[in-house]
Amino acid sequence: MIKNLILNRNMLLVMAIVLGLFLPQYSLILAPYTFWLLALVMLFSLSGLSAKSLFPLRSVVKPMLMGVLLNHIVFGIIVLASALLFFDYGSPIFIGFVIIAATPPGVAIIPFTVKLNGDLNKAIIGTFSAFMASIFLAPLIIEAFAGNEGVNPVELLKVMLLLIVLPFLASRILRIKSILPIVEKTRGSIIDIGFSLIIYASIGVNNHVFFSDFDVLLKIIVVLFIAMFVVSLMLKFVLKSKQNANYIVSTRLLYSIKSSGFAVVTAMELFGGDSAIPATVMSILVLVYFFSLLLEQRFFLNS
Repeated sequence: MIKNLILNRNMLLVMAIVLGLFLPQYSLILAPYTFWLLALVMLFSLSGLSAKSLFPLRSVVKPMLMGVLLNHIVFGIIVLASALLFFDYGSPIFIGFVIIAATPPGVAIIPFTVKLNGDLNKAIIGTFSAFMASIFLAPLIIEAFAGNEGVNPVELLKVMLLLIVLPFLASRILRIKSILPIVEKTRGSIIDIGFSLIIYASIGVNNHVFFSDFDVLLKIIVVLFIAMFVVSLMLKFVLKSKQNANYIVSTRLLYSIKSSGFAVVTAMELFGGDSAIPATVMSILVLVYFFSLLLEQRFFLNS
């Protein structure tokens, strides 16, 4: 009972936030290893995606394009436009939002879709395709909006290879029939613990923002609230007369959920601690966003 409580995803995230705020000193020890922690998280996360879901290609072209359009292009435009209302172009915080725009979708889209009774097939195809597209789109987005900040293209290529390409290829091994049952039993715990350690390191390193730079923190929250909550709700009303509820749920999740861990680690690896602050805040808001969708579904199901 106690073990299940401690290993609960939400409890782990809450513990990571609290420890990052009030016991940050160990985050400096952990921070250099967050890159490899994320590689491990990505490996196990991607093991849950079957390449077979992409076939036959003719039937999945539309969901694939929709995933890329929503998660990279539409969300990217909204979050960068909102960020420019509050932060100077090229500032560390703005660069953090560039990283968010370039970041692939969060694999959490899939379990969130299940819990919210969304269109699972659409969620899997859209997430997978947007993830693969990020290999090409992320460098373009970062170069276009943060290239003047001295990012090394070779370093960026290394990040994409080590955090997306290699974990995906290695995850095919974890899907071997004799191994997959063991992986499925441990996948959730490994992902949750690894992600929580990454969030702890990011909050701990940027601890000063949460206790002193309230103005910056509030502006980051407003930007992410616009991009995640407001536009997602607008998307619901736009689609309401044309699509069923399951389709709308999946579409909203594909649009709004980014891989917080990827954004945090990439920002820290390429640009330093301050640029990871928006992604750190986003990792907290994702949980709030998910709970808001649960409440919305429960109390406004027939609205």
